[in-house]
Amino acid sequence: MSPGFPRTAPLGALAPKADCGPPPAPIRPVAAAVSGGNRCGHDPACPRWFEPPAHHAPHPRILVKLEEAVRAYFADPAVLPSLNAANGSARQQRSERREACLALLGALVHYLDLVTLRVGIPQADGSFEGLTLEFLAEKAGLGLRRAERACRDLRKAGLVEVYPIAQKTDGDRYRGLPAIRRLPVALFKVFGLSRWLQRERDKAAHRRRRQRRRQDAAQTEADAGRRELALDAARRRAAADAEARPPNPPPPRRRGARPPAAPWARCAICSKGDRPPEPGRDRPGPGPPPLPARSRRRRTRSARRPPNAPFRRPRPLFPRRPRPKSGSRPRIRPAMPGPAARVAG
Repeated sequence: MSPGFPRTAPLGALAPKADCGPPPAPIRPVAAAVSGGNRCGHDPACPRWFEPPAHHAPHPRILVKLEEAVRAYFADPAVLPSLNAANGSARQQRSERREACLALLGALVHYLDLVTLRVGIPQADGSFEGLTLEFLAEKAGLGLRRAERACRDLRKAGLVEVYPIAQKTDGDRYRGLPAIRRLPVALFKVFGLSRWLQRERDKAAHRRRRQRRRQDAAQTEADAGRRELALDAARRRAAADAEARPPNPPPPRRRGARPPAAPWARCAICSKGDRPPEPGRDRPGPGPPPLPARSRRRRTRSARRPPNAPFRRPRPLFPRRPRPKSGSRPRIRPAMPGPAARVAG
């Protein structure tokens, strides 16, 4: 044997003894690589669709129908040719990318508002809160980078419209808010759901108005109850303050002013000096009888002037002479003879 190689032991010497413990576990063969999908767990024979959370209430039937209808694109990309051409290549879109696009589209349809066709959650005050891409990717069972690529393809295909929103903070800085995403009506037309969509949107708008009226009525009733409680508490505080407040002191007297007269001195019978009243003598008797009220003859209804009767001016004591008419010659009365003429005659 060559001196460069170690000497090997016989085959029987490698067997473990009985007191050396259990034999080592057999070495497993290396697991086979994932069937496909760039190590994302994709199986073309069993694609993974979007599954709504179990605790969610049942959604309108049209949304469930749309989620099931868009899955036909996985087997036949000709159903949505714009999405198939979003990769900018003449080749067909890969199956793992089709799976990601359909999973994200199912999540968008699940959180769709039928009244406005926007993806998000309507608030009680009438505003609308969008959903982040991280939230949608988690619900769709996708990674963030894979969801971003799928969202980019959906935007290029015209299946979703994205409106970024930013809020201005202190200074010239802006803070990004969850974008508002909107699904077009054409997506419903592709699967023949346009008429059904219009009916469902009308019913959803009616439900929204009814819910808004209920909320307004509840808010009005709550405000009325708060006002009543506040008024009751104010009255109780005012009564407690009045009881705890000391009585008002009498106003200070002026220097040299006479003290107020006693009750017995105010009577005409007892106001003789400053003596106290005597019980048998100065008892105030009944006062003088009241004076009769001034009799006033009430005008009868016949003597009153009706409200719509024309006003008549009273006849003057000394009537004026009528003025001569225009164009007529004034009458000249003969002068009365004076006293001298009478004497002469």
